[in-house]
Amino acid sequence: MTSMTNEQAFAELYYSKKAIKDVLGITMITIVWEEDTSDWDWATIGISGVKENYEHILEKQADGSYETFGPVVLSHEIDGTTMEISQELLPQLQQQFAAVVPTDPDFDQLAGLRIG
Repeated sequence: MTSMTNEQAFAELYYSKKAIKDVLGITMITIVWEEDTSDWDWATIGISGVKENYEHILEKQADGSYETFGPVVLSHEIDGTTMEISQELLPQLQQQFAAVVPTDPDFDQLAGLRIG
């Protein structure tokens, strides 16, 4: 999709979602993240680089950047390293944010959940 124009990418997503809804009866939602931990790239940026990305998110929370909304933070369950990093920093995230909510295939369960 990176080689498509914005209009082409939008059309691709729209018609894919429509086909899934029409065939399976399942409504898909799009989640856009505000922050990326770049944990998927830990072998290149190092574990310290990933932790710095998490720290940046925590700093933004502390300085009030997320006063009116809770950010969607992108992290991955790629391997033991990405899981270890997220598990190490999870207590800090839970302490600073009102709610830490995973997104997964059962996201529909979270519909209407008020964060904050």
